[in-house]
Amino acid sequence: MQEIRQGRDMEKREARRRARSRHQALCQAEQERADRAIEKAILESDAFREANRIFTYLSIPGEPDTWGIVRTALAMGKTVCVPRCLPCGIMQAVQIRSLEGLIPTTWGIQEPADTEEAETQMHWDLILVPCVSAGRDGRRLGHGAGYYDRFLVQCTGTTFCLCYAALMENALPVDETDVLMDFIVSERGIEKVEA
Repeated sequence: MQEIRQGRDMEKREARRRARSRHQALCQAEQERADRAIEKAILESDAFREANRIFTYLSIPGEPDTWGIVRTALAMGKTVCVPRCLPCGIMQAVQIRSLEGLIPTTWGIQEPADTEEAETQMHWDLILVPCVSAGRDGRRLGHGAGYYDRFLVQCTGTTFCLCYAALMENALPVDETDVLMDFIVSERGIEKVEA
């Protein structure tokens, strides 16, 4: 069992290396075009229009940009929650009412201040999830800390994994703890994951 896990960990490290290498090959203009296409696809989707409660990551450079989506959702009066990561490997959901007052973490991720209370209601109509790479089979490869997988098993809601098309794979190495996404969103559009 230990050898199987070590083998999977090595496969995941290699998949992350491949994705990061392909990501470095993307020029800034390509990423910006992809960001606009991803944002447009999400904002025009029924899932977004009909959502009252949205959980989303706040993107950092190199990830599909979510800031425009967050601004639009807030302007429409939707409830928007974003992650706050704790040192113990736990991620909390915290509601934001504006993009003011966020603070950068060690990783450069903007988060709500510690004084903001975490959500206890773990249902969202729409959940936007980041990745290093995504599989067309609905699997996602994160950075390896497991924050999202531990968080998502507590949640209900439709999951959209945002991924540049160049970073997608047909399949990725998986663990039993990996959470399957409902849709993969790239600049090519929204793809429903077939079970």
